[in-house]
Amino acid sequence: LRASSPEVSDATSADARRLIEDARKSLDAGDLRAAANAVTSLPAPASSIFAPWRDFAIRRAELDERLARLNRRLTGAPSTEG
Repeated sequence: LRASSPEVSDATSADARRLIEDARKSLDAGDLRAAANAVTSLPAPASSIFAPWRDFAIRRAELDERLARLNRRLTGAPSTEG
């Protein structure tokens, strides 16, 4: 995620830059779903620039969650889902 991309920097407001920074922080914390959610709120044209990454990130987060559930079932670990 680059706030310095010319296509993004020229077209984004302070709010968009904040959303990109939030996404970066979420990635650093290992929360791919939160990062994808942050870029979902970006205004055009930044939203279309980040769309392929966001779609991949959402699919990856879903797979990670499914693998974690499967692992818990296989190992008999208690679920952390509410």
